[in-house]
Amino acid sequence: MANNKENKIESIETVNTYGVGSCGPRGFYGTIDKHLDLEKELAEFYGTEAAIIYSYDVATIASIIPAFANRKDIMIYDEFCSYPIQAGCTISRARVATFKHNDMDDLIRVIEKFEAEDKAKRKPLCRKLIVVEGIYANYGDMAPLKSIWEIKNKYKYRLMVDESHAFGVLGATGRGACEHFGLKSGQVEIIAASMSHAMGSVGGFCVGDRDIVEHQRLSGSGYCFSASLPPYLAVAGSYMLRLLRPDKGGNSPGKELMSLLQKKIRSLRDQLKGIPGLKLFGGAALPSPVIHMHLAKSSGNTVEDQETLYHIADHMLVNGGVLVLVSQYSKLDIRRPPPSLLIYANVALGEKEILTVVGALRKAVKDVIKA
Repeated sequence: MANNKENKIESIETVNTYGVGSCGPRGFYGTIDKHLDLEKELAEFYGTEAAIIYSYDVATIASIIPAFANRKDIMIYDEFCSYPIQAGCTISRARVATFKHNDMDDLIRVIEKFEAEDKAKRKPLCRKLIVVEGIYANYGDMAPLKSIWEIKNKYKYRLMVDESHAFGVLGATGRGACEHFGLKSGQVEIIAASMSHAMGSVGGFCVGDRDIVEHQRLSGSGYCFSASLPPYLAVAGSYMLRLLRPDKGGNSPGKELMSLLQKKIRSLRDQLKGIPGLKLFGGAALPSPVIHMHLAKSSGNTVEDQETLYHIADHMLVNGGVLVLVSQYSKLDIRRPPPSLLIYANVALGEKEILTVVGALRKAVKDVIKA
């Protein structure tokens, strides 16, 4: 989307009309009609009462969480959640706990532990929230949202889903993992996502009931205290939504792109799964464009494993002309995933490019690990 010709033309026209920046926070001379247009379009696309946009994607999720929790409240999140969710839960100063990755029995154990403690101490009712990612940025696999939704209903929790890597990728219309698992927007209290991935823009958004959205306009720190999103980036987001919006026949350019993307994901994952010396996290059948390749045999030392992966990445660049990333994590991460090579699938990848990437990776692993 970032390289789409029509998207670029509309963005340039917006810069010529509004300038590059918006010159202030949303609540202080920083709101432009293009911001309001995008929020309206997001709400209509998701079928929710309202939507709110943030100017920085990391600040989106890290602002939403503390807006809805304080010291008395309970926050439970998957142990594999990425740094913005960890930061948001820490900033909230709520009673925070994690559950084992995608382990529903452990989620129930954590919930019932809080219930027993509150009952023993006769604590008053509080807000309770489960936070997960549709597609986990640090691992590339998916949350079992249907099961989580059933648990949150049983124990009267609210559910927040970060759809950053699932928006525009999963679901019949690209609404993300919630749609993929058959959950409607109203069944999940808070849905948020980055606009820096499939939308090809910058910033983030949150959709939900009007009360949830309007509360953030005064309590979401990333909304209140940051300069608002440059208008041309809001226009870029609107362009992506137009592509995803289905016509009367249920078809859209975005739907065709998503179908093509899934073919590229299957092809890439299928060929990556059999490389000796590496293991593909999540397997070949996973419909996730976020691909993490771990060493099949760890040295037991994170630094050594990371150095090995850097050597593999350097070999691919120098000898194969292929640039891949070694995953990077914040020093503030509460739980750091094991080192991995990070590969993103996108619709621009042709079969020739996929074969080139896999061939360069296979040779690099063979040469580096053998050496």
